[in-house]
Amino acid sequence: NPTPKLKEIKSQLKKAIEETRYIVFNLKPIYFEKMDLMPALRSYLKSYEKESGIATTIKIVGEEARIPARAKVFLFRIVQESLSNVKRHAQARNAHVEIHVKAKDLFVEIADDGIGFDISGLENDPERWASFGVRGIEERAKLLGGHALIESIPGKGTTVKVTLPLEDREDVLYKLKPKRITKK
Repeated sequence: NPTPKLKEIKSQLKKAIEETRYIVFNLKPIYFEKMDLMPALRSYLKSYEKESGIATTIKIVGEEARIPARAKVFLFRIVQESLSNVKRHAQARNAHVEIHVKAKDLFVEIADDGIGFDISGLENDPERWASFGVRGIEERAKLLGGHALIESIPGKGTTVKVTLPLEDREDVLYKLKPKRITKK
């Protein structure tokens, strides 16, 4: 029979393996090999809910096929970073992700029922703003030609709203490629 110490080590090892799988999945979700965003989000929310204890729901309206492939990865990361903030800071019981794919744009909203915060105080402190991952959310949205808005009220929760254009916006990403420098 295993000793109590050995049982504890085995239990911790099992937990470490589960956490490693979770981290690896979050680095590169397997669905991205086929670029299916919605199944990747649903799978992520399921593992997020289990790992964080925060009940999550998702609502998707519209056709995923309209979303450019590169935008799917950015969108996944925006949702992931927003929910990471919920887990670390919000003390929330529930989180909701809503995605609307329309003819010309895409709207994403990630909301929680947590403690919220004074956003004006955070905006005036660039280090804290960056530590909340908000800068990364904003930068990803801008790289796709869109914008992000963070709304929060102390005691009322936080909502991240992202709007991305869908019409011919792949060009925004291509403009970011470094230009080839040729020597004369």
